[in-house]
Amino acid sequence: MKDWLNERVSENIVDQLYLMAASMLAGVFLCLVYDIFRSFRRVRQLKRMKLQNETGNHTYGECPVEADKVWLVGLEDVVWCVFFLVTTYIVFYFFHDGAVAGYTFLGEVTGALIYYGIFHNWIRCVFTCFFWQLCILFTIIKRVIAFPFRLICGKMIKHLKNLAKSIKMVVTNH
Repeated sequence: MKDWLNERVSENIVDQLYLMAASMLAGVFLCLVYDIFRSFRRVRQLKRMKLQNETGNHTYGECPVEADKVWLVGLEDVVWCVFFLVTTYIVFYFFHDGAVAGYTFLGEVTGALIYYGIFHNWIRCVFTCFFWQLCILFTIIKRVIAFPFRLICGKMIKHLKNLAKSIKMVVTNH
């Protein structure tokens, strides 16, 4: 196909078309990765809200991120921004010899809009369900591993309480 294009169109224009296509694919890929980050955040937030509702500590209107977890959200944003810059640099480097072209950013935005219009809701739902199931699996594994320790500690605490009652009775009777 490239030979046919070279006969009719200059090689420079063909290279620019490839760069535009690569930048559109990069825009789709970047949106996919961002949706994965969003799904992961959403599952963490839903899990925390579920725990707060069970304990009754949740007040509506609060910030959805706990104060001690804000740094984690910031770290995720920094990781995504670095990923964005590296992906854009790779597109420039491999498809345009490192030269910056404005239509490459336009291609990334176009790819992102195409992704958002066609795949966004479906992909976000799939990854949110995947991370939620993964969270449930880890919870089950954690409970299975912790069960023997809870059993042993529970019996020890029961015996220590009985011992404390006996000591208290001896001390109060004398």
